[in-house]
Amino acid sequence: MTAGALRGKRAIVTGASRGLGRAIAETLASQGARAALGARSTADLEAAAAAIEAAGGPRPFWAALDLTRPDSIAAFVASSADALGGLDVVVNNTGGPRRGGFEAVSDEDFVQYFELAFLSTVRIVRAALPHLRASGGGSIVNVLSISVRQPLPGVVLSNALRPALAGLAKTLADELAPSGIRVNNVCPSAVETGRTRDHLRTVASRDQVSLEEARADRARGIPLGRLGTPAEVAAAVAFLASDAASFITGASLQIDGGAARAL
Repeated sequence: MTAGALRGKRAIVTGASRGLGRAIAETLASQGARAALGARSTADLEAAAAAIEAAGGPRPFWAALDLTRPDSIAAFVASSADALGGLDVVVNNTGGPRRGGFEAVSDEDFVQYFELAFLSTVRIVRAALPHLRASGGGSIVNVLSISVRQPLPGVVLSNALRPALAGLAKTLADELAPSGIRVNNVCPSAVETGRTRDHLRTVASRDQVSLEEARADRARGIPLGRLGTPAEVAAAVAFLASDAASFITGASLQIDGGAARAL
């Protein structure tokens, strides 16, 4: 994509204070979008907004956001649309659930992740729709996982609930197309975020190897032979948010170095 491909676009990004969300916000801003950043940590949000402005991007709006609270979601979307003068792009990013197989997670874990990941997306989209329609259309991009294509070991919550989000996105793509609103997913895996590094440290400690050895072992299962970066996920989100993807809706794009073998 060329610099400025998102100039004039107004975007909200959830979970934007760190990890994939921050990388997405930074990339959208680097392409000229005006961004509204939402997350729980106001200190991290302020730091992310300052970094975007220091890098020459448009000054972001930011506000505290609790994705488990309907009132917080409604207030964030309304204040973001007001600050930006409308909305063109919505990026739903909630981060991953706690790890564990079926017998390691409780009913409460399922309910909490349903609230955090699934219902938050429903509520964000519902609140954003009037603003997207007022703009004449727009793009919704959900950050999911390759677990929508094939189950991953040890993450039953992701395997169970992220495919549900993919189903929701496919339905929304059909229903919102007449309004000029596109709905797509990015499905990352094997991306080196802080969460991934924490997991690699746990593996290294368990297997009594170095962090570098644990990382190398993880990379051996990836056809491209390395872990991905948050910037690579962010670039895909920026593409789907842009007019360059104007004929793409209802799609789920793998960003995993070839790790998922499903068709």
